[in-house]
Amino acid sequence: RNYPGLAGFFASGLLSASLSTVSSWLNAIGGMLYKDIMEVYFPNVQYSDSTEFNIIRAVVIILGIASVLPIFIVEKMGTLFQLGRSVFGTIMGSAMALFSLGMFFPRVNTKGAVTGAITSFFLSAWIVINAQYY
Repeated sequence: RNYPGLAGFFASGLLSASLSTVSSWLNAIGGMLYKDIMEVYFPNVQYSDSTEFNIIRAVVIILGIASVLPIFIVEKMGTLFQLGRSVFGTIMGSAMALFSLGMFFPRVNTKGAVTGAITSFFLSAWIVINAQYY
């Protein structure tokens, strides 16, 4: 049988469930980042409740935007397998460079290793993203 409106009812239920999950995730991550960063690195600074609320709100907005931006990259990537390979190569290439640096250059300090790993990650990501566009 064909029930009018059933497909819309199902779609609205599905979208509201996913929206609820995403909003809970964003609020939890925003509060957790505030607790873990602000209270650990700035323990002597006392903020009012409204300032804390505004900081958490800004974190949630930034995370929301950062969650949506990869859509524009993913649509250019093609298949899910290719996307997985590209992400895996970007992350593991940086990790392999970090381990190789530690094995072959024992005088490297933490600051240099972290800087090299971050630089390697962003350079690899830049190469992968540009390879998809051109």
